[in-house]
Amino acid sequence: MAKSSFFWIDGPVDFCYNNDDEIYRPYLKMDPRSQKARGDLDTEEQHPPFPACFPSDFESDILPSAIQPIRIPVYRICTGGVLCKDAFLSSYEEVVRGLRPRPHWMDDAALRQPGTYSTSCFYEKSDALHILKCLRRHYPRPIIAYGEARFEEGPVQRTIEREPNAGSHVDWWLYQDMDPSPRFEVCGREEQTACQV
Repeated sequence: MAKSSFFWIDGPVDFCYNNDDEIYRPYLKMDPRSQKARGDLDTEEQHPPFPACFPSDFESDILPSAIQPIRIPVYRICTGGVLCKDAFLSSYEEVVRGLRPRPHWMDDAALRQPGTYSTSCFYEKSDALHILKCLRRHYPRPIIAYGEARFEEGPVQRTIEREPNAGSHVDWWLYQDMDPSPRFEVCGREEQTACQV
């Protein structure tokens, strides 16, 4: 497989190409001094798989290409009222697991859109509070958690890069079995209570 460098994170990010010149799976090649100092990445392994319930062509045909390897401070709405691993499931995973009914918008066309499979977050607190207020109609006790969406746990993209009217929405496609909840904390309850309908 041929390699080509596109981005920098203390060094180049190399992408492997298959025989059809399509991006196969990215892996990181960082400056050894930086890697040793941070100690948070294994540069020799490919990334973990996406959830098994995702379509087989998710990575090759649905996931946006050339996503920057970034970390973004974000707000995540936990509809169950508990900060845990399941609070970071995508809407699609919730439907597949039977945790919520299939929404009307999740039609065949939506199943070909990357946002259907992402964990939705926001980088502006005001946007998260607005959505929290709307969700209180359907969920009895949703909460907002604050933390960092990290590319090491799955590709992260500001949705506005694909959709100009997306506000501060962030798509985070978490790899299978990732649990970012220990790095998040629940935002102040007083402010969240003020958002009740």
